[in-house]
Amino acid sequence: MDRRKRFLDAILSSVALATLAPLAPLIAGAIWLEDGRPIIFKQRRLGRGGRLFTVYKFRKLAHRSVDSHLPSGTENEPPYTQVGRFIEATKLNEIPQLVNVIKGEMSMVGPRPETPEFAHCFSGPYQRLLDYSPGIFGPSQCVFRSEAAMYPADCDRRTFYEKVLFPQKAELDLRYYPRATLRGDLYWVYRSLLAVLSKDVQRRDRPEMCAQEAWKPRAGALRITYPQRAVTTRRMPKKSTQTESRAMRAIILAGGKGRRLAPYTISFPKPMVPVGDMPILEVVIRQLKQAGFTHITMAVGHLAELLMAYFQDGSRWGIRIDYSREERPLGTSGPLLLLEGLPENFLVMNGDILTTLNYGDLFRFHMKTGAALTIACHRCNTKVDLGVIEFDGRMQVTGYREKPTIPYDVSMGVYVFNHRALASFKPGMYVDLPAVVERLIEQNETVKVYLSDTEWLDIGRPSDYEVASVRFQEMRHQFLNSDIAHEPVFEAAQ
Repeated sequence: MDRRKRFLDAILSSVALATLAPLAPLIAGAIWLEDGRPIIFKQRRLGRGGRLFTVYKFRKLAHRSVDSHLPSGTENEPPYTQVGRFIEATKLNEIPQLVNVIKGEMSMVGPRPETPEFAHCFSGPYQRLLDYSPGIFGPSQCVFRSEAAMYPADCDRRTFYEKVLFPQKAELDLRYYPRATLRGDLYWVYRSLLAVLSKDVQRRDRPEMCAQEAWKPRAGALRITYPQRAVTTRRMPKKSTQTESRAMRAIILAGGKGRRLAPYTISFPKPMVPVGDMPILEVVIRQLKQAGFTHITMAVGHLAELLMAYFQDGSRWGIRIDYSREERPLGTSGPLLLLEGLPENFLVMNGDILTTLNYGDLFRFHMKTGAALTIACHRCNTKVDLGVIEFDGRMQVTGYREKPTIPYDVSMGVYVFNHRALASFKPGMYVDLPAVVERLIEQNETVKVYLSDTEWLDIGRPSDYEVASVRFQEMRHQFLNSDIAHEPVFEAAQ
């Protein structure tokens, strides 16, 4: 593989250098005219085996900042020049790195080259990244292209990079490079170039050279169950067998883009945003395992490859995980119609739920009532900072409440379905949960509420996320029952 990869690097870098060479003097002249010299940015980086080499790029920052050792792309970096903004957006600043590839110091596809200041990050399981030549393209370079927007306000960016971003990149790279293929490398070159040409890093449609090859494990590696394409002509699944019905199955809706939580969700799926030292979705999976669920299906869409690379087949947590992918948005209930072999009753929940709700108790309540649908609800109180007037139809005042607190019950985003709840909908339809509830009420079916006073945090906006992160640390024991053995989130799977 190394010899073939080196041959591919030589071919691709030579062709790219010959193609882009006419642009080099134009870029150099533009940099010089705007901001003087130096034209080339040079910096020492860690190469294969931890050996140091000098990386070359066209300078994109103001000349006074050429010695900056901050994580690349952070908002702490000094200002870009106008030319620098253009060559960074188009990745033309990396043309000189092709010389590093030709010299064998880098590869076209490989882990991101780090500066010696971050050498201490390559410890424990991440030391294996030094077995590979750093690259211009790769999974982490593509997925984390908008890295600068991911730093929370008022955080120490160096610490955030070391503790959060670097481990996430390393985890992603370690899912690919130990079982990399030449076809997979070509896929990541293609995907990265596509990201440059598109405003949206992630395509809505799945490329023909899809993640099956890029993430395909070799013999002895963990088996990943890959999602199937959504279809619009499929019969409703038959009622499961008695053995299947005894198994507790959960469907996690994890395909949304989480726009309200931007900028955190630019490069992460919302369920992968970390609380403490693990993604929100890992907290959910540990809780479901503790509650007795044995099979989880993730309905994925936005940044699906990152979710699949992290959770794989679930064996790391002792639970079966597989995936279903939408070709187009189908609402909060539409994805369920694509799944075959569902048991008679199954739990459905959003992938960004942070709660101490006992999912097992909810499931047993549903089974006991025989309802077509059970909705977990949480009592919220809203304080009105105004005087509230009450009056009748004759405009006669009947009451006056000064700044009252009004209670109301909200859906927690956790439900238990009986197969009857979806019987009147066809696969491929766009179906939201309110439509399911209204249809069941029209049919005189039983829809139950499971009212819970447990901790429940809605992570809809950045301010909510900050509160949830603090609350998780304060109530870690309640969120993660002590019976569940804890592993650091960023420890690479063995």
